[in-house]
Amino acid sequence: MSNDLIVMDNSIVTSAYNLTLNEQRLIYCALKQIPKGVTLDLDTPFYITRQDFLEFGISTDTVAREIRTATSQLLKKTIIVPRNEGDLEFQWLSEVLRFDKNAEQKLREKYPNPEDHRKYLNALRAYNLLDVLPTHRNDENIVVRVVFHHRIMPLLSDLRASFTQFALSDVTNFSSIYTFRIYQLLMQYKSTGYVKISIDDLRFMLMLFEKYPLMADLKRWVIETAVKEIDEKSPYEVKYELFKTGRKFTHLELKFKPKNKSKTSTRRES
Repeated sequence: MSNDLIVMDNSIVTSAYNLTLNEQRLIYCALKQIPKGVTLDLDTPFYITRQDFLEFGISTDTVAREIRTATSQLLKKTIIVPRNEGDLEFQWLSEVLRFDKNAEQKLREKYPNPEDHRKYLNALRAYNLLDVLPTHRNDENIVVRVVFHHRIMPLLSDLRASFTQFALSDVTNFSSIYTFRIYQLLMQYKSTGYVKISIDDLRFMLMLFEKYPLMADLKRWVIETAVKEIDEKSPYEVKYELFKTGRKFTHLELKFKPKNKSKTSTRRES
């Protein structure tokens, strides 16, 4: 089912949300499991393993804890999708199950009587909850099970038009959340190798609010950070240009193309 390809509706790319690095990684780990050209049930579960996060360079000593923490935080996060009638806001996830490796032992201690244990299992079976048990995981490497919010699933599965896609391996070395987001934006326009976005729209999609009010800080900590990482760690080389309307910088232009053997990165302002 996993094929390393991340696919999402274009509306997600330019939506407003503010995630940590691990929260973004968690979403990607789920998205790579979605079969292409198939409509999934709204309550389809996705299982996140230690190996999923190890591919991002997470330490083996902390990987399980970082996955669990990311799910706890992401469960509280929302995404804002602009619509003609207004901004639609909903949560990323509807539920999270964090597996406890000692759950089976605890269950036996709680129900030492075999008949009581059987009744408990039958109760779980009646509500389709048997997969909460460690013995019903098909891989001991699994740390958590997540289910996306019903509003977001149609934006992730069986996409036939207006979608963005890229290989998960293209982004595993990124260390800035802004790099992830701007790379997604580039991939939306992969066929042209050109993006022009207003600074206001950029600030909206990254949910910067009052952060980096000075253009110099936005340029240094967001734009240049992302451009440098994409240039160094992805299959693309990219350059940017800032444009003014009057005396104020109002637009960001990004031009990118697949890397050649010899690569130079240029940055300039207008």
